[in-house]
Amino acid sequence: SDVMKELAKCVQYCKEALKFRSSLYPGELILAYVKFSDYYTIKQDYKNALSYLDSVKAQLPKINVQYYWLNYYQRYFDVNKKAGNLKEAIDGIEHFNSIKDSLYNVEKSREINELAQKYDKVENEKKILELNQEKERADVNNKLLALGIIATVFAIIILIFFYRQSIVKNKLKTIET
Repeated sequence: SDVMKELAKCVQYCKEALKFRSSLYPGELILAYVKFSDYYTIKQDYKNALSYLDSVKAQLPKINVQYYWLNYYQRYFDVNKKAGNLKEAIDGIEHFNSIKDSLYNVEKSREINELAQKYDKVENEKKILELNQEKERADVNNKLLALGIIATVFAIIILIFFYRQSIVKNKLKTIET
């Protein structure tokens, strides 16, 4: 079939790539081994498929990305299930679920942290707004107090002026009489 021909070409490219394995990155090696495993799984040669999955597992610690481990255990489960290795298939699905749950928890924790940060930001902005309003009220109160003091001083000056004026008038009246 066409799929098998394309997969055979892919495997041939992977074989060529593996000739230079010392210069390949772990991710590139993993990809090649996964393609070999997929090829042998389709051919129902589960022994070779599992052998290449073992090569994938040997490379995974070098990059230690949880999503790669998740993919590995998914394939490990599928191949062992098809091969009739139920104990290994169960082991694979348990590891898969464990990693999936931990990734889910990490993502949920990240979302919760983001929401908490947004909430804290909103609360901080609210506090800043309240403090600014309180400062504005204090500034207005200080201005009113200063205005009140100035008005009081001015009123006292006016009272003193009128008081002296009345004293001067009284003296003039006394002098006139």
